[in-house]
Amino acid sequence: MHQYKNYYDVLKVTADAPIVVIQAAFKALIQLNHPDHFEGREDESVMIAMQLREACDVLTNPASREQYDRWLGKESGTP
Repeated sequence: MHQYKNYYDVLKVTADAPIVVIQAAFKALIQLNHPDHFEGREDESVMIAMQLREACDVLTNPASREQYDRWLGKESGTP
């Protein structure tokens, strides 16, 4: 069974990570998943990059991050 990875998991950061940590994680993971490392599987690299970009965009914007955190709380059953 495939388990959903939330944006914090995608970027390998904690839920209380400051924006600078999120940005640094994004930069490191984008470099690690560069198409040069996916010879013959470049489309996989593009999908990973899109997931990383989406996660970074949401988590570095205070308003969207607050909304996302509220959504995560509802999904996990916590207030």
